[in-house]
Amino acid sequence: MQKRKLKTWQEVLVALLFVVPLMLFLFWPMLSSEVPPWETGRDVPAESPDESRRVHSELGISIIVPPNWTHRDMPERNQIGFYPRQSFPRRHRAGISVRRMNADSMTVHAQATAEAKTVETELAGYDARLTTLQRAGSFDDPPLKTWMFLVSAGDETYEVSYFLADDPDELPPMVRRYLETFRVEAGGRTSSL
Repeated sequence: MQKRKLKTWQEVLVALLFVVPLMLFLFWPMLSSEVPPWETGRDVPAESPDESRRVHSELGISIIVPPNWTHRDMPERNQIGFYPRQSFPRRHRAGISVRRMNADSMTVHAQATAEAKTVETELAGYDARLTTLQRAGSFDDPPLKTWMFLVSAGDETYEVSYFLADDPDELPPMVRRYLETFRVEAGGRTSSL
């Protein structure tokens, strides 16, 4: 009986010697990552826009970002992009982009949307044209749906868009609420979050 107890303890000890390092190996990167898994952003936000999360860009625009999203200001491309934070590097499955259009980008936009249906609408109090684009998925890339609003604000034109790696029928209402927070501001400002 005592030999059996000793053998059981030995088995438990050997099991722990294998399991504990394996668990540390698997979960340590997740626990020590810059963005813990419980702080990642959602592809379709669940919370309403909050003015405290408004981002101001050098482009002279601002927009409220969903919680746990990050932004990348790209003034050389006249663009700012917002994406859900991720624990592990992977292709973004959702994002918001705002781009100030110039002659070149207008040409590219016209070519990309030439065969798509465009609807006259309004976004954030500005006249806009909404174009919806659908890209089919492939073996390693899910389908992608993009809603692009071409917004006329005074002398400037902006493309405010949202993409989602999914196949929803319409723009999620909560995303529309975030896009409605787009604002053109007087004078350029640097990014802040």
